[in-house]
Amino acid sequence: LPFPPREGAPLAAGVGSPGGGPIFLTMDEAAALLRVSKATIRRRIRDGELPAKRLRGGQTVLIEQSDVLALLDDITPGTEI
Repeated sequence: LPFPPREGAPLAAGVGSPGGGPIFLTMDEAAALLRVSKATIRRRIRDGELPAKRLRGGQTVLIEQSDVLALLDDITPGTEI
C-alpha cells in the first residue's frame, strides 16, 4: 500500500464497489492507513470500536474505509500521549 494514496485512487484495489459503493480494506490496509499495528486494529474490532466483516469460510476480515477514517475524528490534534 503506497502511502499516501494517489488522489482519487481506491485504497483497496478490486475491493470497492464499481457503482461507487463502500470501499473495504483488509486489516493490513487499515493499519497502514492509520499508521498503527495490525494488533491495534484487531483490538479495536474486538472492543467494538471498529465494525468489521469476516468473509464466509475464510480468514479474511474486511473493514469499511469510512469506519477506519471515522477513527481519525476521535484524535484531538496536539494531544500528548
